[in-house]
Amino acid sequence: MNYQVIEFKDENITELGKIFKSAFLNKPWFEDWKEEDILTRIKEITSSSNNKSYVLKADDEIIGACLGLLFTYQDKKDYLIMDIFINPKYQHQNYGSFLLQEVEKDLLKYNVKRITLNTLDSLEEFYQANNFKKSLNGTIMEKEI
Repeated sequence: MNYQVIEFKDENITELGKIFKSAFLNKPWFEDWKEEDILTRIKEITSSSNNKSYVLKADDEIIGACLGLLFTYQDKKDYLIMDIFINPKYQHQNYGSFLLQEVEKDLLKYNVKRITLNTLDSLEEFYQANNFKKSLNGTIMEKEI
């Protein structure tokens, strides 16, 4: 199979929605998203002027995505991964790592110096295997309202 990472296109949204739903139905999330909410979330991210999202293809089949946003700081840019997901039938075969590596290569063209994301504790090992570290510069805070 030929694997490639391409930039997100609006025409990919329906197929990505199906992959998103199947990925998040499984562990560790067990989230049963409504199709309309999935499409709204993807559109919220990808319609932003800060959008920098990617699609992973195996031959002509979309098998995953990394949806994210670029943010400008004093002399660099940061990339915030909002969602990253792989079709469950392709998980645990290094496609997520391949996607992250290709995204990182592309982001260098935009002077990105840091990639950040929020994740579940159970996924820390995957991100650490891909050279992510817990931030020492801050704490994620949340407040339910």
